[in-house]
Amino acid sequence: MSRLTICINAKDINIDKFDISEQKEIKTKNNIKMKIAEIGYLNDNNEICDLYIILPTVQTFGPHPQYLFGSTKTLENINGYTIAYSNKDISKLFKTISKLCSKQFKKCNIKPVFVKNKDDKEIAYLKLKMIGDKIATMFYSDKMCRKSINGLDLVSKFGTLTPMIHLRSIYFGAHGISDYNASFQLNIVKAIFQEKLSNVPNFTFEEEEEEEEEE
Repeated sequence: MSRLTICINAKDINIDKFDISEQKEIKTKNNIKMKIAEIGYLNDNNEICDLYIILPTVQTFGPHPQYLFGSTKTLENINGYTIAYSNKDISKLFKTISKLCSKQFKKCNIKPVFVKNKDDKEIAYLKLKMIGDKIATMFYSDKMCRKSINGLDLVSKFGTLTPMIHLRSIYFGAHGISDYNASFQLNIVKAIFQEKLSNVPNFTFEEEEEEEEEE
C-alpha cells in the first residue's frame, strides 16, 4: 500500500515533522541489494507522508547531461540529467535535515546536497526523474501548468526555474573514493521553466547605408 503524499513550500517546512525510518535492505529492479532509510513527513493528522518540496524560483540553465563514469561525452553514454540550483535558504535547510539524520544514524557521514564551486558559491546539482533513458520530470512553461515542455528542449536554455523535488530516502553505501557513506535520494519531479530571451540586440542598419551598398 502506497503512502499518502504531502507537498510543502520550502519556507513552511517544520523540521520536527520529519519521520526517518530505520535502515532496511531493499532490492532494486536489477536485483541489486542496497540499504536505505525512508524519509517521511507528518501531516496535520500525524500520518506519515511522502515528502514533496516546492523550492524558491531561481535563474539557471536547463538540464545538463551526465555521462557514464570514464566514458566519452556521446549521446549513447548519457545516464541522466541534472539542473544546477543555488539558494542560500535551501542550502541551510538541507544542512539542518542532514544534522537531524546524523543524530539518528551516529556513524552516518552524509554527502552534502550543496557544494561550493570555484567562485565559492553553494550549488546543488539536482537530478531529474528518469524512466530508462527518458526524462520523466514534467516541465511546464507557466504557473498554471497548462503547457508542458519536453525536457530535452530545455538543454542549454537559460531561464527561471521553480522546481518541486521529492525527498525520498537516505542511501547507505560506498561513495567512490570519498569519505561519505550516505547520501540523500531526491530528484525534481515537476518544474516550471520560463525561458529568458537573450538581451543581445539584433543588427540594425540605416536605409541609406543599404542603398549605397546596392549601388
